[in-house]
Amino acid sequence: FVVGISLFSWYLFCVIPENDGDSQPRPMLSIYDSIPPRPLIFRPKDERTPVAPAEKQVSTSGPNFPGTVTNDGSFGFVAWNNPGNASADDSSDATIVNNDSDSNYLKATNFGFSIPATDVIDGIAVTVNRKCTGGCSDRSIKLVQGGTIGGTDNSAAAAWTGSYASNTVGGPTDLWGRTWTYSDINSSTFGVAFAAVMSDVVDTASVDYISITVYHHTSIPDAAVPICHALEQDEQSMIYLRKSTNSQEVPLGFF
Repeated sequence: FVVGISLFSWYLFCVIPENDGDSQPRPMLSIYDSIPPRPLIFRPKDERTPVAPAEKQVSTSGPNFPGTVTNDGSFGFVAWNNPGNASADDSSDATIVNNDSDSNYLKATNFGFSIPATDVIDGIAVTVNRKCTGGCSDRSIKLVQGGTIGGTDNSAAAAWTGSYASNTVGGPTDLWGRTWTYSDINSSTFGVAFAAVMSDVVDTASVDYISITVYHHTSIPDAAVPICHALEQDEQSMIYLRKSTNSQEVPLGFF
């Protein structure tokens, strides 16, 4: 320090050395003209990419045969003879003979399904094995839910042949215009209603059996759906923050 004395004023001179002994010069200080950006958070380099849940695995139940087949007069004009014969693949038929008209429904129920309570119903297929001496065709095919016939009519007016032939309607993704639960399918009141039409009074329509196949998959519980994908490693992962910030707020993550 050097002190100079004058008659009128005192002066104090301070000389700051460029280097106070360190090997490196002091850094220059600067003032931000604006607030700097918030600190960035970087994912650990070893974090794995989340894996999408596996696709559903569809199971098939059936084909099952009905335990009960009755004549239902809510459709058509002519009743079936021996409707119970359409409950098995045994060439013992439910028949209508010599009628130029729409038949009543063959209402088949009590299929004995045991769909698990965790499963979602994807689709339903119905197969009818039938033959005709003359001109016969499908007239109406609807499902029975809770004992009530309804939903989409999947009949395509398919023509019958003179020998036994199976016709399948619906399928793995066809719900017939209705919403189904496992309990609907497992109920003894679940089934199908089938009707035929004959074009001549000398026709004989014969139905050997009706069967149903159900397509379903196991639902994933909410708790099993991955929300956070944790690292599957023993080593602790690091989260890197910017080395400096003038903000008191330092967000941390991902956790």
